Amino acid sequence: LPRIGGFEAEFRDFPGLDYIGIREKVSSEVIGQKMGEWYSTLSAELSKQGAKINQAPFSINYSASGNVFDIEAAMGYTGTITENGQIKKGHLDAGKVLVVKYYGDYMNTGRIYLPAFEFLSQQGMKATGAPLEFYVTDPGMEKDTSKWLTEIIFRAQ
Repeated sequence: LPRIGGFEAEFRDFPGLDYIGIREKVSSEVIGQKMGEWYSTLSAELSKQGAKINQAPFSINYSASGNVFDIEAAMGYTGTITENGQIKKGHLDAGKVLVVKYYGDYMNTGRIYLPAFEFLSQQGMKATGAPLEFYVTDPGMEKDTSKWLTEIIFRAQ
């Protein structure tokens, strides 16, 4: 398996998924707090509407400019959902993805992006759409940030 930024990586077939999310532009100082609030809101909304969460919470990382991040906190679901205020529905198509198995604090995931883009380029591929980060480890259950697994996903073609 290739290593990207010191972490194991692999190609996978992504099954596609429906999700709900909250998207905002936020600064790095408040991103952790905001993401926590958004996931609570999304979880409550899914529960209220009777839909089921079908995987780890994730983010869609549209862009970063200086200290400002255009990010969407998202949760995949099964069932039927109606949009509500700032909570919007979305869909990610199935396709081939590069997955980097990153362990560590969320604030350092960004250092994986450039080496991953370079790796894809070396394979004759390019990333399409915004990178995704699936937060596999629940920080409420595991306090040691070095054990936090984030699967950073680059849709590739």
